[in-house]
Amino acid sequence: MKKVSLLAASVAFALTGCGGSDGDSSGATPGGVVITAIDGYLENAQVWVDTNDNLKLDSEDKKLDSNTNANGEITLPNEYKDKAVFIKAIAGQTIDKTRGLVTSDFDLAATAGATVVSPMTNMVVEQLEAAKAADTELTQEQAEEKVVKSVTDSGLTTSKELIFGDYIADSTEEAKALNAIGETLVDNSDLTVEEQLKLTEAVAVEAQTIIENDESLDDFSPIVNIPTDDSPITVTPNSRPVDSENGVLKDITLDPSDAWLDLDASTLFQDAEGDTLTFELKELANDLNGLVIDSTTGIISGDLTKAGTYDYQIFAKDEHGALSYPLNLKVIKLAENLAPEVVEEEKARLQSVIDGWQLQEGELFNQTIDLSSLFSDTDGDIVKYRSGGLTVDGLTITPTEDTSSIVTISGTPSKSYPAGQTFNVGGVDDDNEPTYVKFTLPEVLEGYTPPETHPLEGKTWYNLETGSSDGSGQEGASRVWCDSIKFENGIIYSNVRSLANKTSCSAADTQEESATYKVEGNKIIATFTSEDGGDETHTVTATAADDIANGAMTIVTSYTDAEGGLTSERYTYFAEASQAERRIQTKSDDGPMQRFGNMYIPAAKPGSDTHSMQLGRVSYAISDEGDASGEPFDADIYFDVDGMDVTCDMINKTYAKFEMTSDRGVLANTNWCFENVENGVSYAGINFNPKSGQLVVGEVYSLIGKVETEDGLTEAVKFNIEWTGVANDD
Repeated sequence: MKKVSLLAASVAFALTGCGGSDGDSSGATPGGVVITAIDGYLENAQVWVDTNDNLKLDSEDKKLDSNTNANGEITLPNEYKDKAVFIKAIAGQTIDKTRGLVTSDFDLAATAGATVVSPMTNMVVEQLEAAKAADTELTQEQAEEKVVKSVTDSGLTTSKELIFGDYIADSTEEAKALNAIGETLVDNSDLTVEEQLKLTEAVAVEAQTIIENDESLDDFSPIVNIPTDDSPITVTPNSRPVDSENGVLKDITLDPSDAWLDLDASTLFQDAEGDTLTFELKELANDLNGLVIDSTTGIISGDLTKAGTYDYQIFAKDEHGALSYPLNLKVIKLAENLAPEVVEEEKARLQSVIDGWQLQEGELFNQTIDLSSLFSDTDGDIVKYRSGGLTVDGLTITPTEDTSSIVTISGTPSKSYPAGQTFNVGGVDDDNEPTYVKFTLPEVLEGYTPPETHPLEGKTWYNLETGSSDGSGQEGASRVWCDSIKFENGIIYSNVRSLANKTSCSAADTQEESATYKVEGNKIIATFTSEDGGDETHTVTATAADDIANGAMTIVTSYTDAEGGLTSERYTYFAEASQAERRIQTKSDDGPMQRFGNMYIPAAKPGSDTHSMQLGRVSYAISDEGDASGEPFDADIYFDVDGMDVTCDMINKTYAKFEMTSDRGVLANTNWCFENVENGVSYAGINFNPKSGQLVVGEVYSLIGKVETEDGLTEAVKFNIEWTGVANDD
């Protein structure tokens, strides 16, 4: 429909809105005002608010984050209740619950305070717009009266409240007449508002005649003639084609090997006038998936090319262009194995239960949830459940995998968190195919807050480091270790490295090389005694890195090297030993929820040539089966960022080399990068190329990616994984 504008904001504020009582009460809820969008009820339509008060729908207006729901409703926040509202129906996206998938964009509008947005309220808006353009006086009450008069001059007996209200919900013949008028207005949305009023009156006259003859308006779809000269608009009675199945066909389910059997839609529709019908086929997600309809014979043929659930709508059209209401058909094409599906109603219920939990820093917590109704499997059974990924330090979630559907979250939060921390649960079918759901936790309230200090002072931090020394004086290949550090009272303490630090962290209880520090603003200036007896100064900056691990800090330490150049190195300081240990205690048979770490890695928006460091996921795996002939075993590292591309070119420019090591030495220092595409974006992987040797059960292997440039922008890749004799490639 034509873009609309309104009168001045002062007028909109002063007048009562169409489609309800005054704007302060009608449809009001504690969270806002519920408004309903009508042609039929419009689902998934955009909702805009005239926030700049220029009374036109433009790019400066506020588009609400949510679209209308299945009932055509949306809750307008109270802050916008005195603003004009625009409904934008989008072709191929918005669903008219009466007439089917919308095929052409159109707009509807209502004045401030309205609780219904319809073709009737839109005519009020367009009159006010026309009056403003012509600089003539017209009140909202006068504009509403013109609309009412165009309906009731025909003799049609109906109230102003019904005309501007939800006439779809009313079963009277008069309400059906209003629905026919509304549909006709949307189908002729290019008319001026004066022509719309005349069209309204003409359709009302024919509708009233049908009512007076004790006939039904259920299928009334008049033929409209809009002359190109000044001749009057004419409306001729006509009925739309009607299906014989009450709007819904029985679902069709096809096994993977089943072929589609032709369906003759012509046998499912009738036309009261006996017109020759043509036929159309649509799918609500705009994916016909290989099916086509012969517009003349109505035969639906083809073959479904992809597994999934498809919601089709079949239409018949008479010789005058009157389109039937949709005949709905759900077709389910089964896959070889379908992953478990999430039961959205149960997910929402469980989230509501979780939202009511009371969590506080330092307070013991214990709650359970039952996952038995969360997943369904159309081609099998849910045989076990998984849990993990809990992001609140001090809490644990158990069991990680079990046939029991009961999951327990318990422990004592060690810090406060805003609402939005998460945990994951999964359902696994009898083909070992999992489906996961993420739940969000409510706020973890603050406990006692100690006096503020520099964020690095007064506690032990744990970081992963590469080095050839095992702490005993023995040198070997570079491996990944957990080092710890503590800044306290001007002294820097660290742990004494041992072989145990390949898989565990230890206390920072030894002053490191007479190391001291002082605080200068938001920086720590650390001083160490170098090997030649001189002082070596490092400047340490810290920024919060809760997106990597709760309470973690990103550290950049800068110093001047022997050649006089500035070297900067980037680390993650973990607040809890378990956070660092999670990256070095991995076992080869652990599931994918244990074999990854959050890191900033290079990524770019799809189609962009420019990459930057983005929060992503680095996962890894080892196996005793090589990828290529002659390879004794396999090791891989994967880089991906949600919704963004990670390519080999980005990885090669960021990391200088990758190597796999153990206490036995360097096992693989050659590798190749590969790319895959999933969900429309690329992710990159590093595949190591070992030439000899075998994985040894119980041996811990380091996977290392060294940075190309020591500029403090990129942290090296550092993970340890123990070979258990079993690989998990999920």
